[in-house]
Amino acid sequence: MDSHIHPHMGGSASCVISILFILGVLVFYVPTANAAPELTVEPPFLVWNGQSGSVRFTLTLRKDARRLVIRVRDSEGQVLHREELFNWTPGLHEWEWSGKLQSGEILATGIYNIEFRIFFTDDSSEDESTQLRVIPVPEAAVRAPGGYTPPTIKPYEPSYRISGNLSTFRRFDEENDTNTTETRLNSRYTDHGEHFKVDANLGYFRRSPRFENFDSSNALIRGNWDGGVATAVFRRSLGDFRDPLRLYADFRTQNDKFGFRWNQHIRTGELSALAFKGKGTTQREVGGAARWQHALSADIDYGLGFTSHRVRDPLTGETTTYAGSLDSGWNFTKSNRIVAEGVYTQTTGISAGNGFGTRMAWVYKGLPGLRTSLGYLNLSSNYGASLSDPGNQITANVRGPEATLNFFSPAMGPWIRDLALTANAFTYRRRNNKPRINQIDWRTQFSVKKAVRVSGSYHRRREAGNLSTTMRFAEQHAWSDAWRGGVQYSMNTLTGSRTHRILIDASTGLADAYHRIALELIRRSGTSVLFGPVKEVGLLASGRWRHLVYETVLRFTDRLDQNGLNSFVRLAYEEKYLHRYLGNIYFAFGDRSALGTARRYEIGAALSY
Repeated sequence: MDSHIHPHMGGSASCVISILFILGVLVFYVPTANAAPELTVEPPFLVWNGQSGSVRFTLTLRKDARRLVIRVRDSEGQVLHREELFNWTPGLHEWEWSGKLQSGEILATGIYNIEFRIFFTDDSSEDESTQLRVIPVPEAAVRAPGGYTPPTIKPYEPSYRISGNLSTFRRFDEENDTNTTETRLNSRYTDHGEHFKVDANLGYFRRSPRFENFDSSNALIRGNWDGGVATAVFRRSLGDFRDPLRLYADFRTQNDKFGFRWNQHIRTGELSALAFKGKGTTQREVGGAARWQHALSADIDYGLGFTSHRVRDPLTGETTTYAGSLDSGWNFTKSNRIVAEGVYTQTTGISAGNGFGTRMAWVYKGLPGLRTSLGYLNLSSNYGASLSDPGNQITANVRGPEATLNFFSPAMGPWIRDLALTANAFTYRRRNNKPRINQIDWRTQFSVKKAVRVSGSYHRRREAGNLSTTMRFAEQHAWSDAWRGGVQYSMNTLTGSRTHRILIDASTGLADAYHRIALELIRRSGTSVLFGPVKEVGLLASGRWRHLVYETVLRFTDRLDQNGLNSFVRLAYEEKYLHRYLGNIYFAFGDRSALGTARRYEIGAALSY
């Protein structure tokens, strides 16, 4: 009964002003579209033989949703399979189901109705349904002597699965006169049912001499019921916790993490809570959070939140931060919403003090797939929620405007499909009159008739005289069913350095026999580049021919007073045993990026199951 969801993101103040102007034009000059369904499911009718692949539907969602309930009914209306999924964002998603019932059996031949009921964050809901027709699997007639045809017996497939890998290698480094042996073991257990999921991995790592750990071990146990879900994790993320100003993003510890999360829908409200305990390299920390969201009416809602975070450090002592929050939202028209958020923090320890944070925002959702917002952020110098904005690295002592734009469309005319645009910008001023912090981010991606996929992003940030810029572009296309190709370009600039990278590649073949060749060009320049400027030209090739897997890198590096040619070769032999065990033996020579051919050899073996 396996199922998966696959979801398909510094300039100056003038950049922010330009975006604000565009948003204003969108609001006041773009007419509101006719009422369109907020949830679309494709295809409306699916034929499946019970063996080839999985049951797969594409869901197009045009606004935020809290919960999605999926039911599979037979011709008599009986529910054979049920799923409940939480926290959906606008865009293109894919729902995939193995077609197995909780008993482990595949859906029998017949016609089934699949119902999708989604609950949006504005307390509205919508229903969509599709039909699934399961047809018999075509089988070649096998007749025994005398005309008797034996019945087909399907092997039993349990809901659980055990998988993993064991690998080891020996590296001989003649340049440094060192020999290293590494061994890795991962053993994973997964199980699932209509109301539970278990995913646990035992990981072991050993490197000679005398270094070993179990840091790659992790576990997740999840149970769900009508309107609620609970998750317990060890060394895995608890996920985003929705609260004002991101008071609680996730725990940061590196070792021995343990956390628990609980969500429960109660009529028109939702109660969320989480707690964690962990240990870092030197720190120990414990924390928790709780939040209540409730809709007073179809247009007005509010939320209450509380977080606690305690850190113990042998150098700085113990620091505890408490934060309480209140937020509210008002839909004053069908397409416009005002949001107000406020936070009060109290910190004890070396950085004791009380602080506050507020944010006001106007959100516009006038077109299907479009969301824009204009806001103002104000954080005091003693604001204590240190995880409030990990993405922008703004934690306290700032105030200023911010803007966002998100747009998604599954089709834009006969050529463009799955168009997604995301833009974020802000310009904050420090309270102590230090230089502003300006940042702009832009990301876009789309498909051209399913044969070409284009994506790009741009980031620019200026703070205290330092400017950083990142730009990326990628294009992938298919010449035919067998031949594919593409080009990638990236540019990164920091104070004192700049890097350009271009990669052109082409590939052909399928999984059991494929080949890929690529040309890579790199240039690094600036005062902070060692031996700069640096130019690199690399020729990369990889592929598989039957049981032989190969990878080669030939790279020429040109520096001011040093240049040379280095190479890397890796050859592996793979063999599959008993339909589930995969053995791999390999030999590697050289180094992928060092200047000059490194006298390094590596021999290893791996077993996957």
